[in-house]
Amino acid sequence: MVAAQTVGNASSLERDAGRVADVMTPRTKRHYHVSGPRGLCLLDCCGLFTACIAYLIIIGSFYVLVIVTMPWVSDIRGFIVLCFLSFVTFMAIWSHVACMTTDPGIVPLPGECEELTNSADVGEVESGYTKCGKCDIYRPPRAHHCSTCGRCVLRMDHHCPWVNNCVGQYNQRHFLLFLVYIFCMSSTALLIFITRIMACHSLWLPKRRNKFSPRNAAPVTQIQPTADQLQEQARKDALCFFDSGFALSSMMVLFAAMVFALFTIIMLVDQLSGLVADTTGIESLKNYTGKRRGLRESLVETFGGPFSWRWFLPLNPKRAAAKE
Repeated sequence: MVAAQTVGNASSLERDAGRVADVMTPRTKRHYHVSGPRGLCLLDCCGLFTACIAYLIIIGSFYVLVIVTMPWVSDIRGFIVLCFLSFVTFMAIWSHVACMTTDPGIVPLPGECEELTNSADVGEVESGYTKCGKCDIYRPPRAHHCSTCGRCVLRMDHHCPWVNNCVGQYNQRHFLLFLVYIFCMSSTALLIFITRIMACHSLWLPKRRNKFSPRNAAPVTQIQPTADQLQEQARKDALCFFDSGFALSSMMVLFAAMVFALFTIIMLVDQLSGLVADTTGIESLKNYTGKRRGLRESLVETFGGPFSWRWFLPLNPKRAAAKE
């Protein structure tokens, strides 16, 4: 009986130890695959799918726009437009990759941070820390839990499925640059289509007869066109040629350009107003109001230093500040 009682006590201790382990273990799943000190990628099927759709839209639109601008490459203006379009497309993809693979400011778990591991209650950590009921950890002020990422994020603004990541303290700069370059790309696409339509309207619209010309006037003698005129006519024919497939793809790109131009300008205004008000998207839903400040001061803090050409590159703010 003593042996049986000993076995029973051991089993009860194991059950108690299991309960303690369940309490001590955070109740959220770790979705991140960490690939470096600052790099990570969220392993979420829906987020990765929408990110691939974003790349497909960007690259497909660039391909159609290159075909549209190809007849103008011989002109210096067309060459400049093509170079600018290539630049903003490359920067948009770079900004997207940087925003998707940069740690937005994930609060470490107890096993990852000695300060949080040794803290028994909120009184042992700095003032302003709160406990997350989902992560079961103490988080710094203005950190919020993301249900998609399964972690708490510093100054979390929102979770963006297009970048498959949260927009937080450390990658908001990349998100702003992504919005800026997508807006530039969309605006350039609209400008290209409008310019091409205006250049071709004289060939598409039928020529109206002059009402003051006599009805029985003698026919005008046909003048043989010169080589330069034939070359110019061939360039216009190439410029204004549309087959059914190209017309359909152009209409889709034109529609996408209008939608994304409107969407990105709304998001930019929302992000900049939040920076000025020192309030994130989640905090605004909770009626939190920060201390208002100037736009320049807010951008200097977000981009990690005073204005320079490095503001236009999706670099890590700390690394950019170290290079200054």
